[in-house]
Amino acid sequence: MKIVQWAIDRLIPYARNARKIPHDAIDNVAASIKEFGWRQPIVVDAQGVIIAGHARLLAARKLNLTEVPVHVADSLSPAQVKAYRLMDNRSHDETSWDFELLGPELLDLQNLGYGNLELTGFDPKEIDDLLLVAADDQANSVPPLPDNPVSRPGDLWLCGDGRRQHRVLCSDAASAEAVARLLGERKPKLLVTDPPYGIELDSEWRDRAGLNGCGPAESSHRKTRTEGHTETAISGDRRADWSEAFELAPSIQVAYVWHASVFTREVLNGLLRIGFLYPQQIIWNKGRTVLTRTHYWYQYEPCWYVRKRTLPGSARPVRTRRYGTRHRRNSSWVDRTKRNSITQRRSRSI
Repeated sequence: MKIVQWAIDRLIPYARNARKIPHDAIDNVAASIKEFGWRQPIVVDAQGVIIAGHARLLAARKLNLTEVPVHVADSLSPAQVKAYRLMDNRSHDETSWDFELLGPELLDLQNLGYGNLELTGFDPKEIDDLLLVAADDQANSVPPLPDNPVSRPGDLWLCGDGRRQHRVLCSDAASAEAVARLLGERKPKLLVTDPPYGIELDSEWRDRAGLNGCGPAESSHRKTRTEGHTETAISGDRRADWSEAFELAPSIQVAYVWHASVFTREVLNGLLRIGFLYPQQIIWNKGRTVLTRTHYWYQYEPCWYVRKRTLPGSARPVRTRRYGTRHRRNSSWVDRTKRNSITQRRSRSI
């Protein structure tokens, strides 16, 4: 491809250019040319009319340049010129961002000491959001699994260092001794939980009903039935009220407890029993249905928001503004079909 230098006044903008170019786009292109130099020439036809590069021409004028690099596409027919001009503009609309890769790219730039991340074309808020997601992903990364990973009851895993350290205990969540060992000197104030509840998953119901034409299903208990295990449903999944475990951390002031709607009353009774008050129900609209054998498929999940009147062992009132405000609505929506704006933080925060 032959590239030549033309005086900037020699180029002729296409009078019927259908692509609108906002001022912000011109500023971004000008900043890019100033930082990186010309990496794409302006494409013109044999008469000097622009086929591709109107934004680059406007950016060059903004920079007070007198010459610009040009490629003359004199081998294209008039019909091809029109088609290419539209395709060049339209092709930008067909692409989208892979956000799982975009954030780490910006994080790498930052770690390399690149000063002005806005030269990537993203605004400061978008950059902050992307870097936050990338940092979270990096913090949550785990080392490769060993060939024979083993965790036994009583194992306490310390993940990370300092204030950001996570503690994971392989034990019974309803055991006072286990919870005390896990927390140590820590006194959590906020509980956000989605505990196991009565889904009654049972993959062998088809066998009993004579509906399985593909041979007997494997047992549901971890696909390997342990000695003495007779139930075909996952053991323990019928329990809905976990307040016996929650009350082992009396320092908790505010709780968000997700649950199955069929057990709403049972979950609330347990929370009221251990001293939580002022219940409000929050509805998470998932934006999609969950396949079940019921007549109506579920598209939402409820959550009980509860709080205590005073701090444990004190007459001081709980400062709930730390964990929510009085200006939130009690419904949350997630659009799973697309990622508008920059990140997947599409749910209305609670």
